[in-house]
Amino acid sequence: MNKHTPGPWVWWTSNSYRRLKNSDEKIVAYGYVCSDGACDISISESDMALIAAAPDLYEAAVKALNFITSTEGEFGITLDSGVMLRAALKKAQGTT
Repeated sequence: MNKHTPGPWVWWTSNSYRRLKNSDEKIVAYGYVCSDGACDISISESDMALIAAAPDLYEAAVKALNFITSTEGEFGITLDSGVMLRAALKKAQGTT
């Protein structure tokens, strides 16, 4: 089972360096310069997998929300999963 760092994740900037942290103040990812001058990033394998899957997850969420929205309209209801997906997609679009 994938053991990615639990969210929510937030960007944090200090001394012009950006870091990705979770709500427990655990650093999820940060960049650094190696001794040879090359740049690298410190991040767990599980978190890398989650980030790499983000575009596919976004596309699946949009399709799921389209189905949920039509179901909500058909039955005149609001589903919790629809509320959650709308909020997540807004966050992904940077419009929270």
